[in-house]
Amino acid sequence: AAAGGGSDTDQLQTAVMELLNTQNSWPVELRERLTRALETQREAAAACAALAAAAARGGAEDLSAAPARPLKTEVVPSLTSRGATRTSGLHEVLLNFGAATGLPSLVQRAESYRSRPADVVVGAGPAIPGDCFAFHGNASIALRLPSGKAVVRHVVIEQPPRLALSSRLGSAPRRFSV
Repeated sequence: AAAGGGSDTDQLQTAVMELLNTQNSWPVELRERLTRALETQREAAAACAALAAAAARGGAEDLSAAPARPLKTEVVPSLTSRGATRTSGLHEVLLNFGAATGLPSLVQRAESYRSRPADVVVGAGPAIPGDCFAFHGNASIALRLPSGKAVVRHVVIEQPPRLALSSRLGSAPRRFSV
């Protein structure tokens, strides 16, 4: 595969590109899809590196490459899935009855089982562990961008390691579309 220095990501990309160029037995659609994915990732990484370098210098010379401020987005509730629950229906009813008593410990326990609203993913406040919009299965979250001349060129969906409550890979974001 790849020889020499560079990051693991660079070496993996080089190895995949070498395989794509030498393995003519692979279906054309697969080769094209892999090539597009690698090119898109490289472009996104280069754009992020350029923005980071501009920020380190104290600003960006090319304002079209770096937005002056993040885009303000809002959740579209009618197109967003309901949050997931961590309990069965019966347990949820019992938790709600307990919370209805007003006892602080029961209210807190019921609250700990509720999914956070979808707005938490676009909030401007600091992220804290467990403060995420949980959904299960084939679900969606829809965001409305401001009208105007803003052009979205890059979307990041991630689970920062410091916020990961579990080391299970199944809890990481995957299989999404924009």
